[in-house]
Amino acid sequence: MRITCDYCGASFDADTNSSCPKCGGSFGNDVEMKGMSDNYKEEQFYQEQMQLKEQQQQRFEARQKELDGQVKKVKIGCVVFAVLLLSVIIIPIAMLIAGSQEAAAVVLNNII
Repeated sequence: MRITCDYCGASFDADTNSSCPKCGGSFGNDVEMKGMSDNYKEEQFYQEQMQLKEQQQQRFEARQKELDGQVKKVKIGCVVFAVLLLSVIIIPIAMLIAGSQEAAAVVLNNII
């Protein structure tokens, strides 16, 4: 990057020179270099924030997948429970309709 020496006004490449080749002045306090340093720090901060955001997103997605699996298990459990509950109710009613009142009463008494 080309900068201008604050002491003598010479223009030179700061990437290849550690000081002004004309007057030997240091450019550590050079306004242009300070601006680059600030921009570099801002870019570093931005990159770190983006990495943190990406890590948070990955953790969120992993947790979401885990919760989705748990919800699926609960749904399956609810369906199984509903089927069992309905079968316990439907079997005695079917026996009553079929005329086997004694068998239906035995089943109902065992449930209650």
